[in-house]
Amino acid sequence: MRTIEDRTILAKLMGTLDEAQKRWFVGREAMLLGHGGIKRMCEVSGLSKPTVIKAVKELQNSPTLRPAEGRIRQVGGGRKPLEESDPQLSHLLRRIMDETTAGDPMSLLKWTSKSTYQIRDELQRRGHPVSEDTIQRRLKEMDYTLQANVKTKEGSAPPERDQQFRYLNKLAQEYVDRGEPVISVDAKKRERIGAFKNAGRKWHPQGQPGEVNVYDFPHLGVGTATLYGAFDEQTNQGMVNVGMLHDTAEYAVESLRQWWQKVGRRHYPQARRLLICADGGGSNGSRIRAWEYFLQRLSNEWNLEITVCHYPPGTSKWNKIEHRMFSFISLNWRGEPLVSFETIIQLISATTTRTGLKINLNLLETGCLITRIRPFATNPNVALVKTPKLLWTDCGLAASLAGIKTPAEATARPDAGFWLEQTLFQTLQTWRALDPLQRRLHFWRDRPGHEVDFILEQSGKLVGLEIKSGSVVTSSDAGGIRAFRDSLKKNQTLVRGVVLHAGQARPLDMDILALPWGWMVTGV
Repeated sequence: MRTIEDRTILAKLMGTLDEAQKRWFVGREAMLLGHGGIKRMCEVSGLSKPTVIKAVKELQNSPTLRPAEGRIRQVGGGRKPLEESDPQLSHLLRRIMDETTAGDPMSLLKWTSKSTYQIRDELQRRGHPVSEDTIQRRLKEMDYTLQANVKTKEGSAPPERDQQFRYLNKLAQEYVDRGEPVISVDAKKRERIGAFKNAGRKWHPQGQPGEVNVYDFPHLGVGTATLYGAFDEQTNQGMVNVGMLHDTAEYAVESLRQWWQKVGRRHYPQARRLLICADGGGSNGSRIRAWEYFLQRLSNEWNLEITVCHYPPGTSKWNKIEHRMFSFISLNWRGEPLVSFETIIQLISATTTRTGLKINLNLLETGCLITRIRPFATNPNVALVKTPKLLWTDCGLAASLAGIKTPAEATARPDAGFWLEQTLFQTLQTWRALDPLQRRLHFWRDRPGHEVDFILEQSGKLVGLEIKSGSVVTSSDAGGIRAFRDSLKKNQTLVRGVVLHAGQARPLDMDILALPWGWMVTGV
């Protein structure tokens, strides 16, 4: 055992032996080494000196090394189970676990959660030394497991509850048999937009989790999204309307109008009736007069008979949209911070299931708070399916909602580039309102990641605008505009590329200039 190779071979061999065989093997090697062999083998094998001495004595004096029954240890060897050495332990442990009333003056653990560490401390205080691992093992033997609360108590149900659901099912089946639409509607929880934590986990490189704000204060975000959805079980299709206003009855009915205009009448062109299944509360509640008023106006507008079936109190989870659409949206964006309205649109649009669920998306712009900018593409049909960019129409209002009071506060934020883009977008919109050519506004982005913030288009002639927050720009800052220029067809021409920044004007490339932000006011 003098070389490293010998020690490696010894470790491999001992890994195949049980406790007794290791002891006997090391003892035999120690006997072969002679004087000093026990000390030497203790250093090499890691066994204690008493263990090796015991093995030598067994080899020298015992007629047989192992009892006939094949046991490794003799009967009665090892520490006695706690059940034998401390018979009261199991009784006290069961008593602690049977307590159900927090704060009971007779309780051993008052107003605390029953963790294994707290149970261990209480038992040790009462003279029963035990480890938390032993407590965990005993609890499993007593058929205890860690479990979360289960929502099963819905309160008392009236005798007619079953009759109510049978009526709703019968009515919905009548509509389905006649080929008329039956939809489930509801409002999803309002989502705060910004770098906020979103429940759930997603794959990241080890040690590189997504970073979000420590606090969820409203001024750290860019607004709040209100989601109202409609789900049609017959076609397994749904629609989600994303708004930035409150969840009101008018907003709910406007969402229904968008569903009918973009989805419903295409699938049910001959429909004369519509059945809506909704919860009894919220913006579409059974006691909301505004809901009835705006629904009546919608019925008159469509010349369509609208029937609303409200679920009984305490049965909102039976609403099909909850577990057929909203639940899958939540699963799809788990662990993903909703940093912008564009992020919400992309995540909802990408939601699907194995059964073929399809979700159409609509952004309610009736309040004139936001504007959708369509992506530029050489093929117009491709541009229609790409996700648009969402920008605030009034950047002052957006800044106020985000808690920004001065320009210095905006430039100090980690999303300063976003607010600069918002400001220049509003300037662009003002200029376009006075533009006699009525040039269209787009943005451009390709798969490798090149992007141009704004594209002005008129009769195949294009102007690309890239926005930078720094005062020094280089030729590499025009990489997005160059990639855009190279992607154009023969009948499309990039008249000018402009990189707006805080510095001085200078050329960057052929037909690409670096200009100060003030140029937007005077020289487009």
